[in-house]
Amino acid sequence: MPRPPLVAAVAQQEPRVRVFALPPQGGESPVDVVNGFLDAATNDDSDYAVARQYLAARDRDRWEPDEVQVYDPGDANPFQVNGTQVILSGRAVGTVSSEGSYRPDPPDRKVRETFHLVREHGEWRIADPPERLYVSSFDFERAYELVNVYFFDRTGRTLVPDPVYLRDRGDLVTEVTQRLLRGPTSWLRPAVSNQFPLSTVLATDHVPVDGGIASVQLSRDAQDTGLGERRRMAAQLVWTLTQLPDITGVRIGVKDGSFAPFDERPQTPKDWQEYDPKSPRANSAGYYLNGGRLTTVDGADAGPFGDGRLAPSVVAVAPGGNRVAAVTDDGRVVRVGHLDEGERTEVWLQAPHPLTSLSWDGAGNLWVLGAAGPKSPVYVLQGPGRRLVATVEKLGDRPIRKLRVARDGVRVALIAGEEDKGALLLGRIEWSEASGVTHVVVRDPVPLARQFTSVYDVGWAGPGRLAVLAQDPQGLRQLYYLSVDGSRYSSVVVPEKPVSLAAAQGEPLLVGTRSPNMIWKQSGDSWVKVDEGRNPIYPG
Repeated sequence: MPRPPLVAAVAQQEPRVRVFALPPQGGESPVDVVNGFLDAATNDDSDYAVARQYLAARDRDRWEPDEVQVYDPGDANPFQVNGTQVILSGRAVGTVSSEGSYRPDPPDRKVRETFHLVREHGEWRIADPPERLYVSSFDFERAYELVNVYFFDRTGRTLVPDPVYLRDRGDLVTEVTQRLLRGPTSWLRPAVSNQFPLSTVLATDHVPVDGGIASVQLSRDAQDTGLGERRRMAAQLVWTLTQLPDITGVRIGVKDGSFAPFDERPQTPKDWQEYDPKSPRANSAGYYLNGGRLTTVDGADAGPFGDGRLAPSVVAVAPGGNRVAAVTDDGRVVRVGHLDEGERTEVWLQAPHPLTSLSWDGAGNLWVLGAAGPKSPVYVLQGPGRRLVATVEKLGDRPIRKLRVARDGVRVALIAGEEDKGALLLGRIEWSEASGVTHVVVRDPVPLARQFTSVYDVGWAGPGRLAVLAQDPQGLRQLYYLSVDGSRYSSVVVPEKPVSLAAAQGEPLLVGTRSPNMIWKQSGDSWVKVDEGRNPIYPG
């Protein structure tokens, strides 16, 4: 039988339960040893000191696990014994890289790992241990903390979250600070900037916290930078650390120097609102189409597309501003106007084929998707006649059915595949210049929401969260919140026959239904009917 770990009450400032696993006990069976090893691998000690005691002597110092395999053991005993071998089996859930980034596994993937045991001094020990750690989904939820580490977009104007999982060993503030200084994960790195010099490290072994204020002491490298770099370094530290429980501010210092002018008092996110990674609240009204007219949920003026004259089929409102774009003229023309300038619009694109999706990023670029097909064109419009064509890699023959760009302009959510088999992917946006020509490429699209048979619509509910309309394996179409790494999701009760959604940071969800076409607004745990209409949107 598996041995229960020792559970200790947590210190008052630590909201999570901390587990201290037992070292090997005399006379344990091979299954006991493997189970004890797996328990110890999730405990709070540094460098897996307790887990190494379960290994053969020759393996204790050289064992360096490089990633974590999260698995669901199911209801049956996950261990099978075959002589001196113990076989662990279960359903694969996800993988955490050595950097802490999470990737969901396909729903049909299985875990099967063989542990080889040898006798040493009369006791069973594990020889040639796997390079992966195997952690049950229950233990993963308990022992690992999801943290957003913040870096800057390519323009240096907004912060971008890099979600990582860290093993909580009792000093999460220090762990997170060190993770920030190491820079972004390899997937995000090509698309963001880190303002800390590569050689910057903590000047102390520990980040002390007093009265909710974390005091970060950096090496001198951080001092030898310009004021702009120090401003952005401070913003990265403050936004990263203040998401942790009980951390309300950050004081920054430099060993034998000064982090002037930001080392005098504790800083909070209010000091760095200009870099806020959350969507702007200005002009956050919801919109929808009703009979060829753009209409607002709150009854405000809908601008040049509100009178039905141009009969738009698709509409997008820029975040934090008053520009509005629409697909008109039989679905082949993109017009852009202002919500407060009456009927005047400009033609930004005339296409030879239908256009099906619009999305603004925070830098004012308008992303336009051509008709769904194996070679769906993706345009990036920067003004009238200023058109770029983005390349989307690694989709094969799958058509893009919808795209939604994050406000930071670094990430894009894509729905690709045939109708009723749509897969949700998250791509990284890279910009480059060569011979005076700007290139835009969406690279390394990562599959998310793999537990669903099809995804129909998606929206950004915040910088680290998506809202997804998807079908589960039982055939039920449902609404979900999904973390941008695919590691966590929760369902939301939805009106009958949903076909579209709109989401924004801090705003109620909007849902469009069919038969009849109706717009619904979330109100607590229920939904309120807004009006007849279709295609709800929020700015973005």
